Amino acid sequence: MKKGIAAGVDIQGYAVRANRILAGRDAPRLLFAPIDRPSRPASDSGAWAPRMEGRFRTLIRIAATVLLAVGASGARAGDELEPPTEKDYYCQVVDLRTGAPVEGVWIEAHEEIDWFQCATYQNGSCYDCYADDRTQSAHGVSDASGRVHVVFPLPFCEPLSDDPPLWEKRIHQSWGDPELWGPGQSETDPWVVGRVERVTGSNIMHRLHLIRESDIIEMFAPVLHGHRGRELQEGLADLVRSVDDHSTLEAYSVTGQRIHQSDPPALHVFDDHFWDSYGSGTQQPYFRLDFADSVLHRGAPNGERPLYAHVFPYGDGLVLQYWLWLQGNDLRELPGQIGYHEGDWEYLALYLELGDDDVWTPRQINLSQHAGGLSLGPAECWWSETNEPTYLGMQQGYDPAHPHLHVWVAANSHALYNRYAPVYGVSIDIPVLCEVAYADRVDYGRADHPFGDHAFFEYDRLENAGEFETVGTMHGESYLWHWSGGPLEYLMFVGTFGEGKCVDLPDCLDFCGMDGVGYTYQAPKSPLLDSAVHNWDSFHMPSGRWGNPDPSFGSVSWSTYYMLGDYLGRFATCEDGRGDVIDLPIPAIHGDVPATAKFTVISGDVSILDADPNGEIPLGSPENAAYRLQLSRVSGEGEVSLDVDTTTGLPLADDARFEIAPGGCLDPADVPGEGDATGGDGPDVSNLPAVAQAAASIRILGNPSRYGFHVDLGAAPHPWSSWSLHDSAGRKIAQGRLDPHFREIAWSSEADEPLHPGRYFLRLRSWTGASRSKSLTVVR
Repeated sequence: MKKGIAAGVDIQGYAVRANRILAGRDAPRLLFAPIDRPSRPASDSGAWAPRMEGRFRTLIRIAATVLLAVGASGARAGDELEPPTEKDYYCQVVDLRTGAPVEGVWIEAHEEIDWFQCATYQNGSCYDCYADDRTQSAHGVSDASGRVHVVFPLPFCEPLSDDPPLWEKRIHQSWGDPELWGPGQSETDPWVVGRVERVTGSNIMHRLHLIRESDIIEMFAPVLHGHRGRELQEGLADLVRSVDDHSTLEAYSVTGQRIHQSDPPALHVFDDHFWDSYGSGTQQPYFRLDFADSVLHRGAPNGERPLYAHVFPYGDGLVLQYWLWLQGNDLRELPGQIGYHEGDWEYLALYLELGDDDVWTPRQINLSQHAGGLSLGPAECWWSETNEPTYLGMQQGYDPAHPHLHVWVAANSHALYNRYAPVYGVSIDIPVLCEVAYADRVDYGRADHPFGDHAFFEYDRLENAGEFETVGTMHGESYLWHWSGGPLEYLMFVGTFGEGKCVDLPDCLDFCGMDGVGYTYQAPKSPLLDSAVHNWDSFHMPSGRWGNPDPSFGSVSWSTYYMLGDYLGRFATCEDGRGDVIDLPIPAIHGDVPATAKFTVISGDVSILDADPNGEIPLGSPENAAYRLQLSRVSGEGEVSLDVDTTTGLPLADDARFEIAPGGCLDPADVPGEGDATGGDGPDVSNLPAVAQAAASIRILGNPSRYGFHVDLGAAPHPWSSWSLHDSAGRKIAQGRLDPHFREIAWSSEADEPLHPGRYFLRLRSWTGASRSKSLTVVR
């Protein structure tokens, strides 16, 4: 009887599971599975499904009857009535955006089964079976209609082994969600899964809505702000061009002996089984690309500047990375003078999730910063509608209409920052040798100067760097690991991209790449290689900083200065010294304490006419938690540095730079004027009203005025990009930006500096460069 009970348990489990399925309680598991069927000739068609449904119910009744009728002689397992010996699986691959079928995509399909090992086989049936839940997988490729067809075998009572004698049988349970498989990730147009949909009412079990990596890369292409006054790099460089045309490959043994040199480099070098520049061997030499000193600051030619991208699944979504390759990192002109190195990798990364509306949404941002980085939410970051290099139209906080992230690149160190974020600083005091104090200089563009000379790292193409893997067998050697894959072959190089160099020995001794001596300073390795800096296939999800541990003999800090090394723009002067207005708000981070602005001429013959002989202007106490520096009376030409400190000596701004260029007062006869283009970027002017039409609808309210003006611009949108107020001599009194959807302008002079009575001109400038002017009168 014990044998019958054992067999009966097997029957009962199958019968209960089948009844749960028919009752709908296991519906999510089998909702997308086909009806079980036996193998049949291809000509077997017609009313097949209804017949099988009736047979399936009959199987369950038979199973229950067998359960009641078992005896001591043994029982047949309920699933031993032969199930299908194969299962057909179908899915369809379509484009996420268009819904059109996609051909040539490789899919890995997953079938969940009950797998049995059986100890006894009699009369075509298996007995004494032990069940196990398993998944079996198979590959298929989509045809012209986007369909993938995979046939899964289901052996039934087939020999598994002779000693001991075992048989196996498999019973289909459900289909698991399919996945992309390697061959589908082509180098030129790879895909990532956007959404997997379970389908009912057809022989398709899943529909895969895919999106091209290239689409996502374009969708979130960033804006890279540079430093107008400090940056030495010409722009982004091309890794292939840098290596092929300007480098020498060198290899050194652990004793420092040079064992290989090639110029130009044969970048992948394999020396029998001893070492490999894409992996390791029985020896591990030190590889280095030595770039020519003449290209340390060089970028790729305009039109050929790449920004490298990498996309990979992560968590419940995917990670999109953008990698900047710059030819060098040169800090010799910044405070600290801590040396320089050739080659520089930096990256920003977005973690994206796909919503129910089929829209990818950023959930978290990573920015690389030296030996670590910063993770922050999209509400903290700055975004724009396009990736055009401009401040216009930029907003803080993400929305689907503003998908392009803005980041600010530190001058020459190239760490990436969110706007207004504290900057990295390091202070090192090594007895006898040196003291080093260094902080990044980041130009956040704080001054209210609509046409300032802002700097950007522009790129001409987005290049997908693809995927890479390590393999355990290469060159016929089973112990040799080796990098493989990816269209950007040079990323597989395991040495350093350049060499680190120090200046003014012994002061920079700890920056020569000497491990264990202070803060090491050396050229970077490939992003593929594990380090605290590079996260090629990972992402830091929690908000906050990661990495950047304290150096052995110093400390790392994040500066709380409001301004550190900003570039405020280039300003033009009139003959009497009045010109463009620097309007700079400075938060009172130290409380209600008076402050003083101090100006230092870096070059030229600039004179700050409102400053005392020491170059200082009192700012007084803050109002609404901010100081306000408004500067327009400047003469000469050259570069100026600005520092702001409280009267108690606490810093508010440090080393902000601006330039003074010779200008000219406007001739009142030229107001209004036409055709002097702004050079700024703006919206599609074809969608905006004509200048003449918009000018006719302008109304100046309260004219004459005592303190300023109030203007009604008419219906939005309008074509105006900026406004400026001029006196009768053409001197600029005030200015501001305009958004196409602003309906009015309101401006009033400060109470302690009212406008003089007389005639003034309000000039409106359009995105195309055309301008119109309206006159207004100021009275007492």
